[in-house]
Amino acid sequence: MDFNEQFVFFLKITCIFILVPVTGTFLHELGHYLAALINGFDGQIHYSYTTSTINPTSEATIYFYYILAGPISTWVQCLIPFFLLLILYNKNRREKIIEKKFFNKYFTICLFFISMAGRFLFNALIYIFTRSKNIDEYKLADYLILHPETFLILFAVLAILILLIVIYKIPKEKRIITLLGAIFGSTVGYILWNFIFGPIILP
Repeated sequence: MDFNEQFVFFLKITCIFILVPVTGTFLHELGHYLAALINGFDGQIHYSYTTSTINPTSEATIYFYYILAGPISTWVQCLIPFFLLLILYNKNRREKIIEKKFFNKYFTICLFFISMAGRFLFNALIYIFTRSKNIDEYKLADYLILHPETFLILFAVLAILILLIVIYKIPKEKRIITLLGAIFGSTVGYILWNFIFGPIILP
């Protein structure tokens, strides 16, 4: 690809991945929200968190499932397309990924949702720098009386393995520019949603 083609490809990937933080956050919080409703409690989704009427002290078990529902939602989003990608794009069919000078649409959709595993890497980094106890993985470990970093490390390691496998699936000639577009797009999307549009749309 010449420079213009590379730049256009980069812009396409960037535009797609701008939506990853928005979609991933909403679906993650939807998991919390549905868990509250299923257990007979009220809930409300905000731009980056969910509130409910569950009392963490008197309804500890229900609260545990409420917290667990968020990570489960994210893992479901990641793992289903991940296994589909492994089946649909094995070594003998990788040439099908590139179609009309852009990614095959099914591969792109899988890549979009699998990339949401990056949430667990982000949470691990947030914990390293802030030691925040509000992260779902920390709360799960606390309820089960495990080391506070148990799920943070476990989920981050699994996310890294999944993302590395997916990166390998991307054709070599598209790999670097796809990574750059995905990282740049996700970063821009995170900033736009969490600091500009999110607080307005879902305060």
